[in-house]
Amino acid sequence: FVGYRYYTSAKKQVRYPFGYGLSYTRFETSGMTLKEDGDGFTVTCEVANTGDRDGAEVVQLYVKAPESKVFKPEAELRAFKKVYLKAREKAKVELEVRKDDLRYFDIKENDWVTEGGEYAFRLCSDANTVIDEKKAVIKKSENRAPYDDEVFKVYDKASFGGLTNATFEKMSGLKVPAIPSKKPITMESRFSDLAEAGFMGRILYKAVLGVADKQMKGALKMPEGKERDNKMKGAFFLRNILESNSLASMTMCAGKSCPYNFAEGFMHLANGRLIKGIKCFCTKIKVPALPKDKEEKR
Repeated sequence: FVGYRYYTSAKKQVRYPFGYGLSYTRFETSGMTLKEDGDGFTVTCEVANTGDRDGAEVVQLYVKAPESKVFKPEAELRAFKKVYLKAREKAKVELEVRKDDLRYFDIKENDWVTEGGEYAFRLCSDANTVIDEKKAVIKKSENRAPYDDEVFKVYDKASFGGLTNATFEKMSGLKVPAIPSKKPITMESRFSDLAEAGFMGRILYKAVLGVADKQMKGALKMPEGKERDNKMKGAFFLRNILESNSLASMTMCAGKSCPYNFAEGFMHLANGRLIKGIKCFCTKIKVPALPKDKEEKR
């Protein structure tokens, strides 16, 4: 089912197509007003179900901050309300935004700050579809840039070629944590860390990844078609899974093909503890049988 929603502002009526099965009726939103009331703003409008079926509409209010040297989204969702209307029914919708909600955190002041300037209150059906817009000015004695020239030069034009950890720390007020050491290998280490854990770790890494490589080579030898494509996707997916999994998660996913004692063996071998590693491979872990296994034995 494909239909249209009609949005009416004080200026004109605009028709927008909407997706399959999202709604079986039409809505008109009109009469937007904006009122400043002490500590906040109130936006009101009227929503009408102009179709022949009952339905629901989500009225959304986005606010665009003044143009300044503070890095912010183009507009931010500040209020919304879902309205249930019967066929041909109308309802008044009221959305409230507090002035405190329009603040940003100034890393130099170490406090929440409200920028002075012109704010655009946008009544929307979604982030990209503006039905109507009203503007209001918040007065403030001074707007001070929270970033120095180095930070502003990089982030204002998205010139990330010059982005460094130090620049990010100046912009965010946060400390970039040190990258943890990949040694020694633990049960929570990514399997790809084994490739950098020494001679034995590289051998284990290549041996396990060889399973996915073998599947890929076999798929490439197949004649072109859906079966070949599916085999290649499977091999590619398997390689990504093996590389990104930790030893602990791999043993939980692999089941009997990689029991926990095998994962512990990989860990010890990668850390150069050969005897402990071999002992783990040779020592089976006793676990209770699953209900399915019990039924099969019967």
